[in-house]
Amino acid sequence: MIKRIAALVTKEFLEIKRTKLIVLVFAAPLLQLIVFGYAAVLDVKNLDLAIIDRDNSYSSRRFIMAVQNSGYFSINNEVVRERDIDYFFKKGKICGCVVIPRNFEEKLLKEKQSSIQVLIDGSNSVVASACMSYIGSCCGVLSENSNIKTSLEVRSLYNASGNNQYFFLPGLLGMIILVLGMPLTAVSIVKEKELGALEQLQVTPLSSYEIVLGKIISYLALILISFSFMLLVCVYWFKLPFRGNIGVLYLAAFFYLFVSLGMGIFVSIVSETQQQAILTSFCFILPMMLFSGFIFPVENMRGIFRVLAYINPFTHFLRITRSAFLKGSGFGELSEDFLVMMVISAITFLSSVKLFSKRTG
Repeated sequence: MIKRIAALVTKEFLEIKRTKLIVLVFAAPLLQLIVFGYAAVLDVKNLDLAIIDRDNSYSSRRFIMAVQNSGYFSINNEVVRERDIDYFFKKGKICGCVVIPRNFEEKLLKEKQSSIQVLIDGSNSVVASACMSYIGSCCGVLSENSNIKTSLEVRSLYNASGNNQYFFLPGLLGMIILVLGMPLTAVSIVKEKELGALEQLQVTPLSSYEIVLGKIISYLALILISFSFMLLVCVYWFKLPFRGNIGVLYLAAFFYLFVSLGMGIFVSIVSETQQQAILTSFCFILPMMLFSGFIFPVENMRGIFRVLAYINPFTHFLRITRSAFLKGSGFGELSEDFLVMMVISAITFLSSVKLFSKRTG
C-alpha cells in the first residue's frame, strides 16, 4: 500500500512540475507577502488639501505652517477661490479644503475663540475621518495659550451622514466584476485546449483578433447584464444615492470589463490547465484589489506602488463609480480616468491577440 501511495505522490509531483504549478505555490505567495507588506498601511498620509486664507494674518499663517509641517498633507495651491472647490472635489484633486475666515486673528485676540471652516470629501469615509482628525490636531498650535480656543466647523460633502456603505458599495461593484470576469475567461481557451476544440477553431476563417474579441464580447455582454442588476440592488435596496449620469457608469463598466476579461484571456493563453489558469488569475486579482484604494488608501502609496495603483484599472473604475454615485461627476471631471482605462484596454487586448497568434501560429 505504501509503495502504491508513494508512486501516486511521485506522479502528482511530476504533474505539478509539468504544469508549472510549483512556481505559483512558492513564488506567488512570497511576492504577494512583500507587496502587501509595503502597501497594506492603514495610516493615511499625503492627503491633498486646499487652503483658502481670507485673513492672511500671523495666526492664519501659523496654522497653515502647522498643517504643512504635520507630514500628513500635500497642499494643493490651485484652489484659490471658493467657487473652484466643488470642481476640484469632483476631479478628485483634493480630499479636503480649509477656509480661514476674515477677522480670524481679531476674534482670537478679542473673544479668545474663533472657528475655521473645513470641507471634507465624504465619499471616502476612511480618508475623511483621518483628514478631520489631522486638521483638528493642527489647531493645537494656536491654542498654546489655554485661554484661546479654535474650533472647526466641519461640513462633509457628498456623504453628510457618513454612511460607510456609500464608501464600500462602489468598490464592491468593481470587486465582484473582477472576481467574476477574469476567472471565467481565464479558463475559456485553456478548456478548449484540453478538449481539443482549439484546433477546430483554428481551421475556421476566424483570425486571432476575431477569436479573442468574440470571447471577450460574449462574457462582457453577460456580465454587463449582471452589472445592471447589481446597480438596481445598490440604489433601491441599499439606498445608495445616484447623482450622476448612468452613461458614465456603463462606459466605465465596459472599459473595466474589457480589461478584466482581456487579462483573463491572456492568463488562459499562457496556462496549460484550467487549475493553473484559475490560480494565475487570482495572482492578478489580489494585487489589483490591493492597489485600488478599495481596502488601503492610494494616498499612502509611494514610488513603484503608486505607479502600480495608477495603471490599475480597478483604481480608475473605483474613482469613477464613487464620483458618479456620490458627487454627480460627469465625463469632463473623469476624463483622465477614462483615458487611462482606454489605453490599458487597448494594450491588454493587443497583447492577448499577439500572444494568441504566437502560441497558435
